[in-house]
Amino acid sequence: MNSRELDVIDLKLCYINRCFAYFTTQDLKVQCGDDWDDAPYEHNAGAPYLPKESEDYKIVKVAFESSAYTPDSEHINSPYSVDDINDKVVPWLKYKDYKTNEFKVLFAGATLTEFINYIEDEGGTIYLERINGNRIINGARFYGESQKGC
Repeated sequence: MNSRELDVIDLKLCYINRCFAYFTTQDLKVQCGDDWDDAPYEHNAGAPYLPKESEDYKIVKVAFESSAYTPDSEHINSPYSVDDINDKVVPWLKYKDYKTNEFKVLFAGATLTEFINYIEDEGGTIYLERINGNRIINGARFYGESQKGC
């Protein structure tokens, strides 16, 4: 799969670490990373494993700012592993919508488009590469390729 073949709908949320969300084109049951089966995830887990030369999937890393809570926000040591979160035991993100007085949640497997809408609805910011003022995924840098910045 080359970057020209990547479609936003193929990208599924599989991991969040601080201000970075990671998306995979693999099924969440197949995608893994270092210590994804260990809790607390925030002290054990690493970013998703990058594909080997013989594997045909992509990992996309997206920077964002948000006041939404992650599963570790309410714990000193959360009881969750990444595998738990990706099995939808708890959402990756949640915030309280004070207009409706309801919690809005975003679970593992959300598409990149759903993630962007969620963060922007919450009042946060997404940082994606732009060309001519338009958001792009095709041609975006993939995690593990040469990148500048954080």
